[in-house]
Amino acid sequence: MERDEDRLRALQDEMAKYVKELNQNEGNRERIVKELENRYTRSVEQCQALDEVIRKNEHILNEASAATQGLFEKMGCDEMVGLTEYRKNLENVGPGNAHELGSRQ
Repeated sequence: MERDEDRLRALQDEMAKYVKELNQNEGNRERIVKELENRYTRSVEQCQALDEVIRKNEHILNEASAATQGLFEKMGCDEMVGLTEYRKNLENVGPGNAHELGSRQ
């Protein structure tokens, strides 16, 4: 009988260890899940911010492209010829006087 009681106590002690370990694992799991959720939220926010930057940059690029196209149309030439012509004229007037290019046409 005493031997059975000792075995029972040993089993209860072992079970208590497992319960403690399970509780620790559950706490770790909850902490890990929360951290992953936080990382996911930050990643989504970063993606949204990058998307906004990309959209703004596309808008700026489109405006610059339209302005460049308008300049080449005013110069009466297509883009590549216009760019070459503009650079050649820029060399002639100097960088500080680029505004004179329009008046020379």
